[in-house]
Amino acid sequence: TGSIAISTPGSIAVANSEIRSDAIDTSNPDAITEGIAGSIVLSGTSGVTIADSTLSSESNNSQEVGFSDIAISAIEGSVAITNTTISSSNLGTSLAGDIILDARDRVGIDNSRLTSDGEQGQIFIGSENSAGLPLNPQQIAIANSKLTTQQFGQGTAGNLVLNDTDRVEITNSTLASDAFS
Repeated sequence: TGSIAISTPGSIAVANSEIRSDAIDTSNPDAITEGIAGSIVLSGTSGVTIADSTLSSESNNSQEVGFSDIAISAIEGSVAITNTTISSSNLGTSLAGDIILDARDRVGIDNSRLTSDGEQGQIFIGSENSAGLPLNPQQIAIANSKLTTQQFGQGTAGNLVLNDTDRVEITNSTLASDAFS
């Protein structure tokens, strides 16, 4: 499956939209076929805003090495996610994809759901940019939201990691890393 990449020196605004890079079975468009989904990369230097939308990278990979990511970054601004679902999952037994949110100023998640389901699928807020330099926001604010990494059956759930430089606020939300057997 191909990847989706949107990059600008300005800002990115996504509203009432669906961005998908799933491994789809062409004979049944509602089914996920065997394989690795493509990655989704949104990089707006001054900011990224996503509202009332869905971002999805769904794999069914039990054989191949590798996984897809959903990466959203604002190297000089903020990332704001509102009323949105972001899902990077693997229905097979190989690695699930990661969700990575990076910003210099703030990462805000409100009334949203971020899930990475499958073997060691992870969620990172604040990590390293492409040059290997830390890109940790000054503030992380999570309200009325659910962030989960889950593994069903044998295997290990992934990490949920929040890195910031000043303040983390979590209000009326669930953060969970669960393995169900």
